[in-house]
Amino acid sequence: MYGEKSRTLGVTVKNPIYQTSSSLNANYKPYIPFGQLRKKLSSDYFLVTRVDAADEMAAKALVDRTKAADDLAKQKMLKGTVYVDGNRGTPHPATDQFGSYEGGEWNIAGVETVFKNAMWTPITANYDGAEFGTAPAPLTAPDALYYAGWYSYNHYNDVFTWNVGAIGGHLDSCSACSFRGTTSWSAGALRKGITATFGAVGEPYVAGMPEYDQFFLYLMQGASYAEAAYEATIVGAWMMEWIGDPLYRPYAK
Repeated sequence: MYGEKSRTLGVTVKNPIYQTSSSLNANYKPYIPFGQLRKKLSSDYFLVTRVDAADEMAAKALVDRTKAADDLAKQKMLKGTVYVDGNRGTPHPATDQFGSYEGGEWNIAGVETVFKNAMWTPITANYDGAEFGTAPAPLTAPDALYYAGWYSYNHYNDVFTWNVGAIGGHLDSCSACSFRGTTSWSAGALRKGITATFGAVGEPYVAGMPEYDQFFLYLMQGASYAEAAYEATIVGAWMMEWIGDPLYRPYAK
């Protein structure tokens, strides 16, 4: 994604288009269209996501789902439930230091705040440590449109019914290790019909994951999938994989 710099880049870098945020305080810089940001960069720069899946037909189906989602979005008919799954209990942590587990929890909990402030879609939130599908958490997750949660290593709980246009990501260090496989969270979600998903291909540490709340906020502010992805991820050239059409824009302005 770093253009000519990618030829020699040997270390992870700070992503130059990341927009500063504070999940604990629900304080976010607004989404900025990539064209405006790109003009300020010293070298060429690309937003890279993958249209991919378990096999060729599944990848083509991902394109079809995106087209169907775009059609619904233009009619303002994207519908479904937001599922938020933290694991640090309530009340939420008192701090959100960058790279800490507390910070990761706030990135997840902030998704609930973002959608509560939007006041247009139902939300199911769970913070008791058990994932959806495992008691005492809800055992099913029907009508799912958006999801953010953590933590089970290299595992997908098959309890979600994904609506057209659904986007979700799971915070664990193998959530997209093999998105063409059968065990990782992203692989399971793709097989079950999600429209876009994201995760880590190796240990990212919490610092290497996106700010989940900021990502969904930017989508609602009019960002494309790729724009929201990169503007909400501080660490670049590292472990994140974004799977889905980069131009998917559910709330175009």
